[in-house]
Amino acid sequence: MLSVWSNSSGEESRPRVSIVISAYLSHATIGSTLSALRAQTFCDFETIVVDSSPDDRTRRIAAAYPGVKVVASPTRLTPCSARNRGIALARGDLIVCTDPDAYPEPTWLSRLVAEHERTGGIVAGACRCFGDRWLDHGIHFVKFAALLPRRSRRAAVAGTVNCLLPRWVFEALGPFSEEVAPADALFSWRAAQAGLSITFAPDAVVYHHHLDHLRAIVQNRLRWGNDLARARTAHFRWSRGRSLLWALLSFFPVRLMWSVLRDARRAAEARLLRRYLVTLPVYLAGTYATLVGEACSYFRHAVRL
Repeated sequence: MLSVWSNSSGEESRPRVSIVISAYLSHATIGSTLSALRAQTFCDFETIVVDSSPDDRTRRIAAAYPGVKVVASPTRLTPCSARNRGIALARGDLIVCTDPDAYPEPTWLSRLVAEHERTGGIVAGACRCFGDRWLDHGIHFVKFAALLPRRSRRAAVAGTVNCLLPRWVFEALGPFSEEVAPADALFSWRAAQAGLSITFAPDAVVYHHHLDHLRAIVQNRLRWGNDLARARTAHFRWSRGRSLLWALLSFFPVRLMWSVLRDARRAAEARLLRRYLVTLPVYLAGTYATLVGEACSYFRHAVRL
């Protein structure tokens, strides 16, 4: 059973935006995230933190911030399981998702909302790296190269580290899948099939704080790649032949080289090419781990068929 509490008092008006944050052992970073939300130039929002940590450190920090609604789960939730529960309690017509280790710029929310007002649809914001370690930037290119601030005004995926979803879109296409890690990719594929595009707002920026070590990120990307391929083959109903082909392309360095060139272009557009090249060993390790995870999943899918 979920428990919900807030330190707000009195009758509250309905906010335009509901910010939903899923948290798990996030006590080291969530205070910085919530402090950055208090500094937003757009103020018509509520904040909902869904925490499934085994202890109360994260929720005690979150509950100390005025107006933050804290939802505590006694059992471990996946990030998108937590987001679904937070969205179920949200009152705003616009749902904004972010992470407990992402620190938004003061104009972040106003720019997301402004882009939505211009287009009427889903908006994906940009993600920069917090911290200046070599490993930090390498991990960032692995995970968020597609969200680097750049010229493009279209995004293939509305990453839940920084996205805005109109409530009617979520109600039509949601909830997020709770079975695979890249649930935001699966949601974005549903949106594309429904004829909805995702607008990229490069000036709506959050800074992601990376706490992983290289070994952990490689293990994480193996699992991520496996889940991504599993979601892709099921959603698009891939044939045995297509699954085998993509297994080969993913395992051998064909897709790896394509990814290196694609993300080098993205880094160049974000004026980060030199940093990308310097951290290329980390990028290669993390990206190839993702592709190996995909390859294994594609092969299993082909064998089952």
